[in-house]
Amino acid sequence: MPSVSSKEGARPAQALRHAVRWGSSPTTIWHQRYPRRVRFDADEAAGALLSAKPVLLDKLRAACGVDPGGAREGVREVLRFLALTGHAPGGLTPSPRVDDAWHELILCTREYAALCQRYFGRFVHHDPGGSDDLNHRRFRETLRLYNLHFGPPDPAWWGEVAQNAPRADCGACESPIA
Repeated sequence: MPSVSSKEGARPAQALRHAVRWGSSPTTIWHQRYPRRVRFDADEAAGALLSAKPVLLDKLRAACGVDPGGAREGVREVLRFLALTGHAPGGLTPSPRVDDAWHELILCTREYAALCQRYFGRFVHHDPGGSDDLNHRRFRETLRLYNLHFGPPDPAWWGEVAQNAPRADCGACESPIA
């Protein structure tokens, strides 16, 4: 798999740092609860992560039924979801497909902890739970924030229609201030 870094010969960890700082289409998010700007190209960072941890590609292909390009899209959507968590004091809920990809990513504990620290300044916990009504409200808030920061969500990962899109069965992402 070719490196996503424009720096020739960069190691995967260097490529990941490079993606965060100098992506071709970076996203800047101001976290309301965590006074820190996050700037990264989620697609480039996803590619760098998959290059650094090839087993994640196989796990995503099996869990989400995607090809290598789809695996990269899945990681991109997880990174975007995680970036939004600083905007929702009550937590957010991903779509089932994004949640499946997140489950695979979080099992790569070292890489997950490092990317959370690098991009978001803290570990973003996966804390399932909540009533169906609460999770539905959290999912709608997730979609609202996604549209605000990234534009319309990819229906392959978030559902066809935001109003009726499914939400993850396991609940929400809680990001309490440590």
